[in-house]
Amino acid sequence: MTVSVVIAAHNESAVISRCLSALREGGADLDITVVTNGCTDDTAEVARQHAGVRVVELAEAGKAGALNAGDAVAASFPRVYLDADMTLTGAQIHVIVGALDMPGVLASTAVRRMVTRGSAVPVKGYYAINNRLPLFRNALFGRGVIALSKEGRDRFESFPGVIADDLFLDSLFAPAKSARCRRWSPGSPRRATPATWSAGWPGCAPATAPCATSPPAPVRPKTRPGCATWPCRARGWPGGGLLRRDHRGGRDARAAGHRLGPRRVVPAGGRRMTPTVSVLMVSYRTRDLTVRALSALRESCPGTTFETIVVDNASGDGSADAIRAAVPTATVEELPENVGFGRAMNRAAQHARGDWLLLVNPDTEPDGDVVSALVAYATAHPEHGIYTGRTLHPDGTDDMRSCFALPTLRQYVAFALGLSTLGRRFRRLGPLFNPEELPGYDRTTAREVPAVSGCLMLIRRDLFTALGGFTPDYFMYSEDIDLCVRARERGARPVLVPEARLLHLGGASAGTSSRKIVMLLRGKCTFVRLRWTPGRAATARTLIAAGVGLRGGLAAMLGRKSPWREVWSARRVWLAGWPAQATEPALTRDSAPTA
Repeated sequence: MTVSVVIAAHNESAVISRCLSALREGGADLDITVVTNGCTDDTAEVARQHAGVRVVELAEAGKAGALNAGDAVAASFPRVYLDADMTLTGAQIHVIVGALDMPGVLASTAVRRMVTRGSAVPVKGYYAINNRLPLFRNALFGRGVIALSKEGRDRFESFPGVIADDLFLDSLFAPAKSARCRRWSPGSPRRATPATWSAGWPGCAPATAPCATSPPAPVRPKTRPGCATWPCRARGWPGGGLLRRDHRGGRDARAAGHRLGPRRVVPAGGRRMTPTVSVLMVSYRTRDLTVRALSALRESCPGTTFETIVVDNASGDGSADAIRAAVPTATVEELPENVGFGRAMNRAAQHARGDWLLLVNPDTEPDGDVVSALVAYATAHPEHGIYTGRTLHPDGTDDMRSCFALPTLRQYVAFALGLSTLGRRFRRLGPLFNPEELPGYDRTTAREVPAVSGCLMLIRRDLFTALGGFTPDYFMYSEDIDLCVRARERGARPVLVPEARLLHLGGASAGTSSRKIVMLLRGKCTFVRLRWTPGRAATARTLIAAGVGLRGGLAAMLGRKSPWREVWSARRVWLAGWPAQATEPALTRDSAPTA
């Protein structure tokens, strides 16, 4: 499907190149028209440098005239009207116009997020109030991008000579005063942010007719000044870019993530909405962190409908009750014993109803709409199967833990000789001596990676089910690498999505340093036992033991207190790996929650 994009530009030479370059990202089929109007700079020349862009020059300034001129030469529908200072990728544009496929939806736009970090206090206060007003939160105007279907565009002949073209379009898609619209969404109103407007939607009917598709319980219609009813629209539409306005210079949708994904909504009949994503989290003695992480997800990720499933690994600190109280909509299961990360995630997946599973650690907080960013990329690039983002230190730098290299003997030789420590300390030596953490990878651009971390992993539920979930032998660590290896054998190509960012405290439930190292080594030894030949696995364990002995021996010689001395003392434990477990029950496609 070809989408026509019309951009009216007046003296936009400083930003037009960025706008056009972003549109070409994602391989979308776009017919782009830039209409310069009354420009005194080189906007037209800059636009012509981008191949495949049609440029129309008008001597007279005026946005309405520019949009009409663009309409006259645009080749197809749907049609998108985009401001020149917007940065939206072609994939995001296709997600936004995807909402127009819903019955009765004639216009769609992006969800707006105001970024006021670094702005003056009055500016922050103004937009804090502005974002809470339905008039601004739910309207078409003020987004910088509006998509119309052919039927929607046929509602008017041409743009009138007014300043606010978006206000003009906004007025066209409000219902007549004789209509009565019942707002209904079975999802959380804080997450199901309205973003599409239509001339009619299930649950809306003329005042003289009964509303056959409204929910059984009465819902009071809401009104706004100047209109007898709330605008008739679809809540939680299945498409659209999450727009981020940055008052420090320009507007950028990518920095806040993307809005996304198919979602099934049943207007009536008592059935629950099927969420796009099931967010899975395992908690073990991280009560406050888990509650904070779940609250942050609700606040920071409004762009995608998701459910939350938490499995508590017998924390014994009231975690399950605290989570139920803080997030009443979450599915919470409290296990009688600690079964480890992978097996608890398998249990959580049995409750999931979403098409996607998003695994998130409780010691994290999203930086922007991480859910939408991941699913938007996955929707545009389904061939990868597994997706991760950037996990960051609190200061915003990469912690290098969201993706890994697959284990190799070379890696273990470097560890045995102590060279991996040098690779961590000296960046230039990292690719040679510390390949496990992929230090040479540019994490600011999307790229395929060998394996991703279970701290932040998006995977299609059907793929996870086909793999049987995580191998139950692992209690903790390396189960994510094992999963990626098996997924790659099925054709998956894990990928890092830089727009998805997560602040990661790291190891909040792992205990002391020596205890964590022991568990890490048990995971590594379990991986080589399960996935390598016996001879190669024995060599790997010998090299690992040599590396631990080297570090513990040096600490003893220097009289230093080091966790490696304790790890060496526990070598019989971790060299054996985690004990083999009985096969778990097969994961099912539609398992109902039991708690």
